[in-house]
Amino acid sequence: MTSDDLTPGAIARRAADYRIVHLAHGFSVTAMLHPSLPLHKFALDLTGSSTQGDTPLYVDGPGDTDLEFSAKEVLTALTRVEDRVATDLLSAGSLAAGLHIGDAIEKGGYRDFDNPLLEFARHYRNACAHGGDWDIRENKKYGWNPAILRDLELSPDLHGKRAVWGTVTPYLHLIFLDEIRAHFDTMALQRALRSTWETKNTGASGDTEQLLMQNLCSQGVSGIDSLLLEQLSRQLDLGDRPQPVVNPVVYEPVRNPHGTLTRHPATRTYTRSSPSV
Repeated sequence: MTSDDLTPGAIARRAADYRIVHLAHGFSVTAMLHPSLPLHKFALDLTGSSTQGDTPLYVDGPGDTDLEFSAKEVLTALTRVEDRVATDLLSAGSLAAGLHIGDAIEKGGYRDFDNPLLEFARHYRNACAHGGDWDIRENKKYGWNPAILRDLELSPDLHGKRAVWGTVTPYLHLIFLDEIRAHFDTMALQRALRSTWETKNTGASGDTEQLLMQNLCSQGVSGIDSLLLEQLSRQLDLGDRPQPVVNPVVYEPVRNPHGTLTRHPATRTYTRSSPSV
C-alpha cells in the first residue's frame, strides 16, 4: 500500500468498492458453480467458438512452459467440488475485504481501542486472516474493549467460532463496509474542514472554497457535491467550524416480483423462488 492508499478518503473509497464486489461476487460464484455451465457458454461466445466446442484455459509459465486446460472440463469439475470448497469460494470476497480494510486501518495509524467499530474491524480482520474463524481473546494487558457493529457485539466467547458467513452474515458484511465508508468519509471531511478553519484563523487570505478543496484532496476525497462545498466554505468564512457527519447507507427491504435465484450448496440444485406475495 502507498501512503495515498491510507488516507481516510482512500479507505472510504476502498470500502465502497468492496461493497460493489460483495454484491456482484455471490452472483458470479453462482454462475461458476451452476451445472448448466453459463461461464463456458460465455467463453465460447467470447472466443467465437462453436456452441458445441471447447476453448482452452492457459496458465502462463516461464519460457515455453505454459499450461493448457479444457475450459469445459475445468468448469464441469467445478460444479462437483465439495460443499466446504464451494462455501469458501462464496465467502472469498468477504475474506479479502475484511483483511485488506483491517490492514489499511492498521497501517494508516487509525487503530482506536476506544472506538467500537474500529475494534470490530480489527477482530474481523484477524478472523479473515485465520480462514474466517474468530481469533478473539481478551488482551492480558489491556483487558477487553467493546467491539460493535450495529446490534452485533463481539465477545471472547466467540473465539474459534465461524466469523465469515457465520456470525458476520453476508448482510452484516455489507453493513460493515457501509459503516467503514461512513466513518472514514466523516474523518476525511472533518480533517479537511479543521485544516481549512485553522488556516483561515491565522489570517491567511485566499479563496476558502479552493483551500477547502485542496485539503479534501489531501485527505483522499476524490469528489464532493458542489453545493455542499459552497455551503461549508460559506460557514468557514463566517467563522464557524462545521463538523458534518457522513451517514452509512440506509437499506429499505424490497419485494421482488420476479423471484430470485437461490443456490442450495448441499444438494447442488438450483431453484427459482416464488414471487413475494
